[in-house]
Amino acid sequence: MQWKEGEGQGHNLQLNLGVTEGGPFTVDAGTIATGRTCVIGASGSGKSYAVAVICEELCKNKVPFAIVDTEGEYSGLKDKYEAILISNDEGADLNWSGLDFGELAEQAPDIAPLILDTSDLEDPKDVVQKLLQQLYSVLSQRRTPYLVIIEEADRFVPQSGVRVQAVGEIARRGRKRGIGLMVCTQRPSLVDKNILSQCGDQLIGKLVIQNDLQAVSQFFSSKGIPRVLTTLEAGSFYAMGGLSDHPVLVKIRKRETRHGGYTPELKERVVRPFMGTLLRQNISQQLIGAKQGPEEVRSDSMIKEYMGFPLIIQEEDVPLKVNRSRSHGFFGEKEKVTAMSLEWRPLYVVTVLRLEGLLRKEFKAHFVVLDGVTGCEVELGEGVEFKSGLKGLLGLSERDLRTLRGLDERTTTTVPDLEGKVGYPRGVIRRALSRLESMKLVSSYDGGRSKLFRRLVRIHELKLLEQPPPSQPLKSEMMKGRIVPKDRMINESDVRETMKGLLDDSDATEFSVIYYPIWKVELTRGSSRRTVWIDGRSGRQLELPFQLR
Repeated sequence: MQWKEGEGQGHNLQLNLGVTEGGPFTVDAGTIATGRTCVIGASGSGKSYAVAVICEELCKNKVPFAIVDTEGEYSGLKDKYEAILISNDEGADLNWSGLDFGELAEQAPDIAPLILDTSDLEDPKDVVQKLLQQLYSVLSQRRTPYLVIIEEADRFVPQSGVRVQAVGEIARRGRKRGIGLMVCTQRPSLVDKNILSQCGDQLIGKLVIQNDLQAVSQFFSSKGIPRVLTTLEAGSFYAMGGLSDHPVLVKIRKRETRHGGYTPELKERVVRPFMGTLLRQNISQQLIGAKQGPEEVRSDSMIKEYMGFPLIIQEEDVPLKVNRSRSHGFFGEKEKVTAMSLEWRPLYVVTVLRLEGLLRKEFKAHFVVLDGVTGCEVELGEGVEFKSGLKGLLGLSERDLRTLRGLDERTTTTVPDLEGKVGYPRGVIRRALSRLESMKLVSSYDGGRSKLFRRLVRIHELKLLEQPPPSQPLKSEMMKGRIVPKDRMINESDVRETMKGLLDDSDATEFSVIYYPIWKVELTRGSSRRTVWIDGRSGRQLELPFQLR
């Protein structure tokens, strides 16, 4: 599709999205191509299905766009329409490894739509930032309409945490440059409010979590409509803002292309037109650095009051609580206490909303307590007890964890069997299994006609609490000793992703930090040295499934 230079609008093309009670529902292609649109709906609402229909209409009308595909769901567009798949999969048209972002951005307005499959990337935020930055620069000069679609926007522009700054720049200043933006999410409450508020066009489907209903209430003039969202059928969305003069319920039309996943036909496709010579670079140079930690880092001196548990076992009582060994039974040299220090261990209290009920499904709040540094599960009673919990699973994506849960420790499973269990396309499952096997969490076996897989780790069931632990305010002067700083704590987004992968119909919505006192005791006997940890409230010597740092 070509817009004439210097004109305020393009050709009058209409996108057919579905039907309403009054008949077919179409929207102006230019409104979508250069506007600010949000597509919102909880898991199972048909949100990704609706986005795929929009992409089909854009392809049909030759509207140039790029979609950030976090789950490998949109490669099916290539079955019917010209599109360029960028992925690390061998069936892709272009690989992320060695891709020249500047060259791609220069040609993007004139070539087929781009499907940016980030499902295999170690740091998708970094890659998306680089490409969008180049696109923004090119399109600012050319002033050519171009649409950027961000799936799972809460991953790239979260309300808290590291954001892809280029998305915010496009949201604020892209319109005058002809750059449209579509943000798609299951959890609007977790998306940067500054970006969500820029979306003058909305497609809003079923939502059930109160925080998400509150987040979209700004789009409705009637206070009653957000409640209706909890009962919407899958595939039904309210179209509002620039898409309709008043909120209208739209049933999204049937999708023409398949859900993502790779087939042999994709490997035989040729990119048209010619993309030019790509500069080969090492992927490690493109994906600079590992995942960022929590964005907010505060020094201890900035905190005047904490929540947690007061110290009971005083310093003079600690040596009496230590089991000190001797070199020869009862009569040899006894270990000596050479140093003691108090550490205030940060614990995450995670609020988990879970859909429950036999007849009437409702979200109920539960609580999980985790060690803030390792992710180990914590049980609090008269003292503290550390379990394995999320240790070793943090950092895995939701689809990797669901794939891991679909496997068994005792029996082997094939990819087709897993597809039926977890509901992902086979291509996505194979990539997840490849990652899990490289991390030694899964093993594979040659089963003749089919490859067999088995899980190598035990997944412990998390203990969901009905009430949060009864902590209390602690003044800083009460907390003598070392307070573990927040920059050493695990990333909240990793915890949220892990919870979604481990618990069905659940999401981690809130995090609070409480502190627990633990004594570090260093013992020596001759040249032998060891460290033990004493519960600062019960006085018990702690048995730990990890090494405290």
